[in-house]
Amino acid sequence: MPTVYPGALDSFVNPVDTDTLNAPPHDGQHADVNDAVEAVEAELGLDPRGTFATVRARLDDLGVWGPWTPTLTGITKGAGVVVARFSRDGNTVDAFFELTFAADTTTDITGPSISTPVTLASHYTDNLNWLGEAYLIDTGADNFVGVVRGSANNFQVMVSNTAGTYIRQEEIGPTVPMTWAVGDILTFGVRYEAAP
Repeated sequence: MPTVYPGALDSFVNPVDTDTLNAPPHDGQHADVNDAVEAVEAELGLDPRGTFATVRARLDDLGVWGPWTPTLTGITKGAGVVVARFSRDGNTVDAFFELTFAADTTTDITGPSISTPVTLASHYTDNLNWLGEAYLIDTGADNFVGVVRGSANNFQVMVSNTAGTYIRQEEIGPTVPMTWAVGDILTFGVRYEAAP
């Protein structure tokens, strides 16, 4: 019987110790199992477990959120608290980032960046594509809205500036959109296509 996998599950006849080599046919048993193994291999493809210990572990991990440790460039974290989590399902990555400022947390430059948990697909134009929304919270005073753009391995937060006729995006910095202080929060969520 040729294999019916992956359209259905095979049901092979298991020989018993009283069977002869022709009932069920011995060569047919080998051919059926060979066909089934080839069908499973074709369905799973090469390296189906990837970097995981098993295929089951890889499947169980799809869509599961876990931590990542971002590199902050142009931001001194000090005693600030970072929460950074992401999930990957195939080539789709969802990520959440939050930095709560402490007394020694500073934005040191205009246009600081935060490393991505997974490299962006190559079709994104560096720092021009919108990946998600950002909120910049001046604790006890005001909240600002912005966007997150990205390059291959970094996110950059932009704040919306409504001072002109049209809304435009500006890089955050030591005094943009406010002078950062204890308890202020920089947070964002993104969704993007990862590099294969």
